[in-house]
Amino acid sequence: MDSVLRDIRFGARTLWKDRSFALSTILTLALCIGGNVAMFTIVYSTVLQPIPVPDANRILLMAEQLPKAGLGTADVTFASEYLDRVREMTVFEDEAAFSTADITVDIENVPQQVPAMMTTPSLFRLLKITPLLGRTFTETEGTIGNDSKVILSFAAWQQLFGGNPNVLGAQLRLSERTYAIVGVMPRGFSFFRPDVPFWLPLAFTDERRLKRHGGAFLYDIGKLKPDATLEQARAQVRAIDAANFERLPEVRDLRIRTGFYTSVEPLQGVLVREVKGKLYLLWGGALFVLLIGLVNVTNLALARSTVRQKEIATRLVLGASRGQVTRQLVIENVMLAATSGGIGLVAGSWLLDTLTRIGMDRLPRATEIHMDGVVVGMTLAVSFVAGGAVGVMSIIPALHANLTQSLHEQSRGGTSGRHARTMRHGLVIAQIALAFVLLTGAGLLVASFREILAVDPGFSSDGVITVATSLPEAKYAGQTEQRTFVNRFLEAVRTLPGIVSAGVTSSLPFDGDYNSSAVLPDGYVMQRDEVVIARMLRITPGYLEAMKIALVKGRFFDSRDTEAGPATCIIDERLARAIWPDRDPIGRRIYLPESLDDAKTMTEPTHWHTVVGLVRNVRLEDLAGDRSTTNGAIYYPFAQVPRRTVKVAVRADGDISGVIPAIRAEVARIDAELALFDVYRMTERVETSLQARRAATTIAMAFGLMAIFLSAIGIYGVLAYLVAQRTREIGIRFALGATTRNIRDLILREARQLLTAGLLFGAAGVVALRNVMANQLYGVRSADPIIVGVVTVTVSAVALLACTLPARRAMRVDPIAVLNQT
Repeated sequence: MDSVLRDIRFGARTLWKDRSFALSTILTLALCIGGNVAMFTIVYSTVLQPIPVPDANRILLMAEQLPKAGLGTADVTFASEYLDRVREMTVFEDEAAFSTADITVDIENVPQQVPAMMTTPSLFRLLKITPLLGRTFTETEGTIGNDSKVILSFAAWQQLFGGNPNVLGAQLRLSERTYAIVGVMPRGFSFFRPDVPFWLPLAFTDERRLKRHGGAFLYDIGKLKPDATLEQARAQVRAIDAANFERLPEVRDLRIRTGFYTSVEPLQGVLVREVKGKLYLLWGGALFVLLIGLVNVTNLALARSTVRQKEIATRLVLGASRGQVTRQLVIENVMLAATSGGIGLVAGSWLLDTLTRIGMDRLPRATEIHMDGVVVGMTLAVSFVAGGAVGVMSIIPALHANLTQSLHEQSRGGTSGRHARTMRHGLVIAQIALAFVLLTGAGLLVASFREILAVDPGFSSDGVITVATSLPEAKYAGQTEQRTFVNRFLEAVRTLPGIVSAGVTSSLPFDGDYNSSAVLPDGYVMQRDEVVIARMLRITPGYLEAMKIALVKGRFFDSRDTEAGPATCIIDERLARAIWPDRDPIGRRIYLPESLDDAKTMTEPTHWHTVVGLVRNVRLEDLAGDRSTTNGAIYYPFAQVPRRTVKVAVRADGDISGVIPAIRAEVARIDAELALFDVYRMTERVETSLQARRAATTIAMAFGLMAIFLSAIGIYGVLAYLVAQRTREIGIRFALGATTRNIRDLILREARQLLTAGLLFGAAGVVALRNVMANQLYGVRSADPIIVGVVTVTVSAVALLACTLPARRAMRVDPIAVLNQT
């Protein structure tokens, strides 16, 4: 132990004397470690760490999938299917269903819209969560008529009741309905949605419990018994699906054509399914940067070790063992790495905050992202391992050098050993290759992002404001009340100064609230393998005009399209091509089944809608294209099938800053208890939809620039060291008649060899990773020749620029001074 402490003290003195080396090493490693700390924290918190409930790895999510219907991957199930599984599955110790919805609550006498979770009483039992105060729901409270109970989050308890411990039994008014408070959740508890302040009982009607198919969409989770497996759960679900297939002949054909099956997956994987690949890719970029930084530090340490060969040889001659010398140098490098790790943790924390501000806060489980003991421990472990590895690699050439040669070489200014030179060259080649791969990936993401920015979304966002409100069931139970409110609201808004047009819709672009349905054109016979599925939007006259969605043919909705008028619809070009590729859609009819039960009959006259208009395609989910493969969209009159969630798009001329207060005033005048929520300018919605992609592109480009910068330093260091070690040779060449051009070409030839080898290995890496990149790109190929060409030129230019100073230094060697050296 004493010897280790002596080595630490000696190492500290040595590093203090060689402060330039120590500072360069610390800054390089700290920068690289900081990037890895930030990315590892995000990946660990969102992907690797279990969700914060007991036995999270045993919680499974079951969902109905219709792969041939073009709906993408679903996460929800029918209420009837959930009830079937509750009755028949034996692998779960508990099963629960829940859904989320927006409700209205008065906060400081101002109605506000907040999310709530409707859940079966079994959820809290499944999650093994004990309330801070009170209790959870009883089974009786999961039935109609007994469901007027509410559980508060800790934050809601503090905000609404000031943390009053006597809150149990108090009454709370939510969406025009009174609930009794029965419990308060502990601080920090969240599940599925971190912003939920209220939990309400999910109650099934007797009709729903008896209905054989369909119903509301719910999230269905189950917790496996300790001795049960995922495959056993999947087998039981398949058995239930098969039984339903036999006893529900009315939907059998449609299930076959849509490829119906029930997926059973670990809940944690489902939550991060959409972002896991991109996060791993960015973390890989951070690791590439760390490797490049380690190569740079190793090259610096090799150069320093070679300079210290005489010192090392002297210590060995005086009796020190090679193990002692190795330990000394390793300790020095570990000290540097440990210091770098500490600074890297601080830099990583700062970078994590920055990433959160530029879009990472929209990730699933974003509220759980934080640096903990695992992150700190991993960082320090990586630092110590890196320091040890650099120390060992840097000492190998010195320990294998000839002692006599080392003792004399320093004074003669000769060349270093071939082994050390080969190792340094190999490290620089690796740097160039890694930088090439990383910069190519960043370039592809930038090009992809530019392609997305150039996409025509099918609407104009300038001057558009969007708001939403939810009509409480107690006051707006019927369609007549809902229509009356919408008509009064639109009439008031359209009379406001500066308003050009306004309309109501069931779904706004990029808001994530979409419904889809089978679309059956007149004369359609269900014989094809796939069913045409379209997005369903309910709109009032004025919505398409407010969004400037172009009319291709026919007309927009107008005063004829009321609840008493004929059933009409407007379709987009994509849907028209899918069902009538060679015909004019105007005047033709489309059948919209209300459920799978009546998809085959096509007899109810109210389900037939006549196409009166054809409009441009609109990007509803993402500028890069809808994640599902639906066959376009169909719009039908809001008045004919109204809903309680009302979303409004308002287009105004000039300054629109005063429009939102004016809309709030009109809503308050109609119904003072209604809350406006989801208030955005449409340009903000578009910008928000791009935040995650912009953040990923920014991170990748930062890593790429860092990589090429570190590589340039590496090339410069190798060539500068080469010139310093070959000064005597260069002087002799001058004396024998070599020109400055000959000497320049000598240095540049070595640089070109390193660059060529690095680019070849880098190109091989790009080819190897092309499938990984393909899933993250839009509008560009994963090995786009233009991007690869630009990166090749950029890396070559930076590398050759790094050669300039060493080459000029070699050209200025004074042969007389060199030959006169002893």
